[in-house]
Amino acid sequence: MTSQHVSPLLQNNRQSHLLFGEVQAVTEHGYIIHQHQAGSVMALKAFSCTYTPVTGDWVSFLPSPDGQNYILDILRRQSDEMASIENNNGIRLSSAADISLQSSQLNIVNTETQLTTLQTRMNSQALDVHASKASFKAESAESSIGQMIARMRDSIRIIERIEQVKAKDLIQNVKNLFLQRSEQADISAKKDVKINGDRIHMG
Repeated sequence: MTSQHVSPLLQNNRQSHLLFGEVQAVTEHGYIIHQHQAGSVMALKAFSCTYTPVTGDWVSFLPSPDGQNYILDILRRQSDEMASIENNNGIRLSSAADISLQSSQLNIVNTETQLTTLQTRMNSQALDVHASKASFKAESAESSIGQMIARMRDSIRIIERIEQVKAKDLIQNVKNLFLQRSEQADISAKKDVKINGDRIHMG
């Protein structure tokens, strides 16, 4: 066979070559790229282009056989605008090893957050949480706190079995009513038991 058959797609690929230019504008139809001494063209961001171009970026792009231009890479960014990764169908990071995120500040803004893990550790100098409603469920919980101050409008605790408090001193200040009801009551003191009141009813 003296001649070789070359498909039209392969011929177009051979004719295609990498081009360079600066993003002039970002439109809903794509990116307007200005080429040096070659005018401006419209291009789309290729799926392989990780970051989203902005105005002023120096990019490389490639004409495709269908006549469309695709931005492959962002080579240089003149502005101080942060890098952005965008995808309408979602982004997933997967690794069999560790994934490490390091930054001066981390902002997460979304509709719903779900975290599933076997073990979680969090170290922070200060923790500030604002929520309209909070729910915490655990089989067992243990906390070690140097000082705890809680301000609540109403507090209701339901304990199915037993509540035990061990304290060096216990002080309760009630502005109005102090009411205790029980089937049995046992008050023991090694020294004095003192009850003060204008009127004391027993029985």
